[in-house]
Amino acid sequence: MQQDQGPTPDQTSALEQLVSRGAITGDQAWTVRAALWPPAGRSTSDSRPIPRRANPTAVLIEVAGYVGGALMVGGAALLVTLRWRELGPRNVTAILVGYALALVIAAVLVAGGPRPLVALRDGHSPVRRRLVGVLLAFSAGPAALATAISIDNKPTLPAGLVGLAVATIAYLLLPTVPAVLAMATMSAIAVGGALANYDAMPGLVPMFAYVGLGVAWGLISAVGLIQPRRIGLAVGAGFAIGGAQLTSLAIVSTPWAYRLTMAAALLCFVLYWLERATVLLAFGVIGLSIAVPEAVVDWTNDSLGGPAILLISGAVLITASALGLWLRSARVTTHPAST
Repeated sequence: MQQDQGPTPDQTSALEQLVSRGAITGDQAWTVRAALWPPAGRSTSDSRPIPRRANPTAVLIEVAGYVGGALMVGGAALLVTLRWRELGPRNVTAILVGYALALVIAAVLVAGGPRPLVALRDGHSPVRRRLVGVLLAFSAGPAALATAISIDNKPTLPAGLVGLAVATIAYLLLPTVPAVLAMATMSAIAVGGALANYDAMPGLVPMFAYVGLGVAWGLISAVGLIQPRRIGLAVGAGFAIGGAQLTSLAIVSTPWAYRLTMAAALLCFVLYWLERATVLLAFGVIGLSIAVPEAVVDWTNDSLGGPAILLISGAVLITASALGLWLRSARVTTHPAST
């Protein structure tokens, strides 16, 4: 075989079938291809990256799995909406539990069984891993909704806790980004349910509750309990900034809003320097762009007027963006091997 000739169609098809079955990853397939049939003028020791081509069959299978899971969750919600009176709460709850179990069973079948599902934790078969992770994460939705329907009085907290438990189990089985996002969603619902149990509370309690939730997510992510860690840190940043702005959304003016938002934004910049996660940089820019105009309004008793506030907001956004770009370039220069 000449080194300047590529694989035959049959050999290419064999490699693609290995990838589609999950026997090897796409990167591994191209490593084999580069080793056996290196392009003309390039030795097998050449470290330059080789363009990778997506397998259309694998892409279609993955997309079909995502759409199927979304349709199942949408069908469950539609069934509850349209057939509530005919079925009754007990039957609807049973059907939703069945939906959740069906998603779990579908994930096990896609993985090839319980043991292959756990084996996906090692990072092999990325397409199958992503698909199984999405199906497991989706199961938290019907489980939480079934819990909410089965409880008559203040069901939000129990629903959030059940959904969080299911999402956590999904994450422990297979740590994926969808599972992390499912846990984040259910934790926010649980906190909202806990707050709803109190008829009268100080106006700042919801703000501190969600900021505290963001801090908790940041801590458990920083110690490595959430993988990928940068996604957990981004969730924490989102909760902290969003929670700090709850009083502003409720049209309650308080210095705590911009103070906590500014603190969260500055912490995002620090974490970006350590983690090099672009999403943290984005949250830092957003938080600073929100906090500074609010601070100016408070410090000047809103005497500057709308045009001046818009001008200041634009200047702050440009400054924050420049700071973010400087941090990014400085981080790359200081730690060139980091990714």
